[in-house]
Amino acid sequence: MAETNHTNEVGQKKRNQSALGVILLIIGGIWFANESGVSFPIWMFGFHNVFLLIGIYKLFKNGYNQFGAYVWILISLVLMLEHFLSWEFRQYFLPLFLVVLGLTLIFNPIRWWRKRNSNIESVDEINDKHAIDNGVSIQVFMGGVQKTITSNEFLGGTINCFMGGVEVFFANSTFQDSPIIEISNTMGGVELFLPANWEIKNNLSVYLGGVKDNRNKSKVESTSIKYIQLKGTVIMGGVEIKDILLVK
Repeated sequence: MAETNHTNEVGQKKRNQSALGVILLIIGGIWFANESGVSFPIWMFGFHNVFLLIGIYKLFKNGYNQFGAYVWILISLVLMLEHFLSWEFRQYFLPLFLVVLGLTLIFNPIRWWRKRNSNIESVDEINDKHAIDNGVSIQVFMGGVQKTITSNEFLGGTINCFMGGVEVFFANSTFQDSPIIEISNTMGGVELFLPANWEIKNNLSVYLGGVKDNRNKSKVESTSIKYIQLKGTVIMGGVEIKDILLVK
């Protein structure tokens, strides 16, 4: 088990390095070409390209089934589209975009993605209170998920949340080694309900967000402590750790 976790960690580090290498290659290549006298259109240097680079980074880091990466790329393309519109229409672009976004939230026309990828869930379709998997794999886009883990051999997993909410309850769950939960949370909220003796190793990168552990661990015996790792990125969102014993 320990060997498996070590192998996964090494593989993740290699993916992280490859993803960062791709981003540096893109930035360096464009910069070099620009300094060499190659002219680029003005939209190549807009702020929207930051979102595009984030999306590309996540694709190379976490694989092509990473739903959150496509959301970042979509945001970039929508903002980029403004540069190709006539001045008469440009003033209506952002209001129309907000209208379309509002209709998306109301009528939820992304069900085709959920059917394609069974890991994408929402509260109105799935309220998974009795999951018995050895891991957790959650993809949320403008929705919510509640999931309960009862495995005696929890292995870790991934939580990807964009403008949504996730609640994971670790009821009567345990593990042997130190599992890793990879979290990608953008403008959303993730709540993990854990036993008090599960010590968090927080390796999350947080930008304009927060990570908070609200459990009372004053009565926890040192001999019973288990360690679980949190890795990933939180952007304008929050991750909150709560005590599973306080859940009614």
